[in-house]
Amino acid sequence: QAALKTLELERERLSQVLLQTPAFITILRGPNHIFEYANTPYRRLVGHRDVIGKSVAEALPEITSQGFISLLDSVYQTGEPFIGREVRILLQESSGAPLQERYLDFVYQPLVEVDGSISGIFVHGVDLTDRMEALASVRKSESHLRSILESSGDCIKVMDSGGHLLTMNPQGMRLMGIDDFSKVEGQSWASFWQGEEHERALKALAQVQ
Repeated sequence: QAALKTLELERERLSQVLLQTPAFITILRGPNHIFEYANTPYRRLVGHRDVIGKSVAEALPEITSQGFISLLDSVYQTGEPFIGREVRILLQESSGAPLQERYLDFVYQPLVEVDGSISGIFVHGVDLTDRMEALASVRKSESHLRSILESSGDCIKVMDSGGHLLTMNPQGMRLMGIDDFSKVEGQSWASFWQGEEHERALKALAQVQ
């Protein structure tokens, strides 16, 4: 009885850890992939729908045509895990709601019993959507900035905090007589100036460092 009590306490601790982890976790049982367990991040991912006791196809009908059921079938039948990287999925927060695009890293890991049979699938992953959207925004901003730099009639240079050239727009290269930026890339901006202008350039760099 003491051993059983200890085991029960360990199971409760594990359950609490799984509930609070930022990664989404769910356990599916049988060939129809019945939800046995889903932690809070997973429930949040699927719009807090009541999934326990339902098959994946029943609980999340919108993903049936997206290939995920076939992936689960393959893992269950072959025993080979599946690892997905930045996988796009469309989910509904509720019945009839518009599909929401999400990007996930996840693993489908078969649950193997003592006799070697497969009883289910352990699903573990992270929602990358916010990060992917942030990266897309940064790329868009960088592309917009580059188009401004390239179309400007002024001499525009981008330097690192030490005053070394990182890039230069085409007009700037023409004004400075540079035909190949790689020849001056990483060079100190102050080195383009001589005499008193060189000293002024060094002071200007010191003020922004």
